[in-house]
Amino acid sequence: MNIKTDPDLLIRILQNVVSDCIRYAESEVKVSYGLTDQAEDIVICIEDDGPGIDAADLPHIFERYYKGEAGSFGIGLSVVASGIRYLGGHVMVENKVKPQHGACYRLYLPCSGPRP
Repeated sequence: MNIKTDPDLLIRILQNVVSDCIRYAESEVKVSYGLTDQAEDIVICIEDDGPGIDAADLPHIFERYYKGEAGSFGIGLSVVASGIRYLGGHVMVENKVKPQHGACYRLYLPCSGPRP
């Protein structure tokens, strides 16, 4: 699995998502990665075990200056969305399905180089 990327931008993207997960986690944040089914993209999953994201906030979470009830400035996740698009990928977020709880972010980046 290889990706061609701007390492500084990718670090900033990961920092923003991980710090968001840490802010809302009860006890843990998990990070995993792998290939999509068609091996076209690498997917990085970052999830927490917090309360999850309010359903009213989910459609707006990546908008610049949008803050949920406990949000700070509304910039971090907008940087994630625009940065990942700049790198040729996309990002998705969803709440875990009960009985689990928390949020799960999936960052998709295009593969480069040989695929398995």
